[in-house]
Amino acid sequence: MANVKLTNIYKSYDKTEVIHGVDLSINNGEFIVFVGPSGCGKSTLLRMIAGLEDISSGTIEIDNEVVNEVIAAERGVAMVFQSYALYPHMTVYENMSFGLKMAKTPIDEIKKRVEDAADVLQINDYLERLPKQLSGGQRQRVAIGRAIVRKPKVFLFDEPLSNLDAALRVQTRIEIAKLHKQLSATMIYVTHDQVEAMTLADKIVVLNNGIIEQVGSPVELYNTPRNLFVAEFIGSPKMNILNLQNQNDIFTHNLQIPNNASMVGVRPEHLIVSSEKEAKFHGDIRHIENLGEHLLCYLNSSSGKEIIAKLDINSNINVNDNIYLSWDISHTHFFNSKENAVA
Repeated sequence: MANVKLTNIYKSYDKTEVIHGVDLSINNGEFIVFVGPSGCGKSTLLRMIAGLEDISSGTIEIDNEVVNEVIAAERGVAMVFQSYALYPHMTVYENMSFGLKMAKTPIDEIKKRVEDAADVLQINDYLERLPKQLSGGQRQRVAIGRAIVRKPKVFLFDEPLSNLDAALRVQTRIEIAKLHKQLSATMIYVTHDQVEAMTLADKIVVLNNGIIEQVGSPVELYNTPRNLFVAEFIGSPKMNILNLQNQNDIFTHNLQIPNNASMVGVRPEHLIVSSEKEAKFHGDIRHIENLGEHLLCYLNSSSGKEIIAKLDINSNINVNDNIYLSWDISHTHFFNSKENAVA
């Protein structure tokens, strides 16, 4: 395992700049997840660490060595792609051992590494099968095994679960988390799925338009988002945001508002049905989604602003009801006119 350090990283394609001065330090053995909307630069950043993309300026260090001019094969990293990228005519064993053979690794060492990786991933019974004889989840485990046998300093994952169905995504996500604990390896993982980010990461790096908006543990990002972008991106459904200037939307007399706050945020899961006297918000229910364990209620305020409330499945509510909602003051988030969080 190794540390990774990015210093003032820029990336441009012709005259279009897509990464704007990224600084990031990743410690030995950390599981770091890059998350953000499509086009935010997360895969580009990963590919620059891998050596598959040149950087325009800045430095990348792996294990305290600047690797700007080091080719991908010699950086000590192994990358797991979204598409598996297995050789269809080779068996699982041959796919996993191919890179080691090209590096002229002794046959006994190759056999040991492949068998050890197969043990970790529980694919021993598939070593003589071809990729077409495997499920999607099994193929992804083979791709991960191919990375493990190289004994890299850093594992890089580029949206590895996006081609799997929902059940397999959950199963493989758990396997990757177990793998990280077993190997104590440094892992950098790219996803657009915040559930993956929240469940896998030691630290999450939230990217937006080629810059880092915030770095922190999943709990830190959920509880103390630095700005409106992070607040709305982390959490599902996203945080509700109300304009404090619109007195029709929110009962400000029930809130202690910082002087420079112009918006208030509350997560759907923190809203509760309340009396009119205790309410901080009221609205008409326009739609209800019954998800078994809870209800997602979509409300329209008097200004037309939509609010989502995640309520108990036994809540006695119906479409077209006008309901009053409140929340624990400790779960209140305030933002200023520049969309930055304020205390």
